Amino acid sequence: RYMMYMGTIARQTRYFRVLAGGKVPPWAMTGSFMFSWCAIAGDVSFETYCAVRNNHGPTDASILAFKRLFFNVTASVVMPTLTLQAVTVGMRRATMKMGGRANLYGPPVAALCTVPLLPFIWDYPVRSLTDALFSSTLGW
Repeated sequence: RYMMYMGTIARQTRYFRVLAGGKVPPWAMTGSFMFSWCAIAGDVSFETYCAVRNNHGPTDASILAFKRLFFNVTASVVMPTLTLQAVTVGMRRATMKMGGRANLYGPPVAALCTVPLLPFIWDYPVRSLTDALFSSTLGW
């Protein structure tokens, strides 16, 4: 799961890149986004392979692949990005009057400290939403 958060983490380390005087090269940022999407593609591919191997039909395997893709994109990209952005904005507002290093380093550090909590915050709600969505609309 944490490998899929690399794009979200890269978005937060963008602030460190600005603060560090641009010492983090842009290819490293792009590479972390690519790594995140490759991890999602690998997980979806593996689940599809397992479904085909367990004698599910091609239609069932494609539905399972789309369900897994929806879950991974929602739980590993969309919701963590919104959560970390909210933490960053909230911390920036909280440290605005402090100035100095607290205002510079506080928001991205708070967002990065939130990353280990993301699976506990979003996995169950997104899995429940995905199951409900696919069972009601597709009957699967």
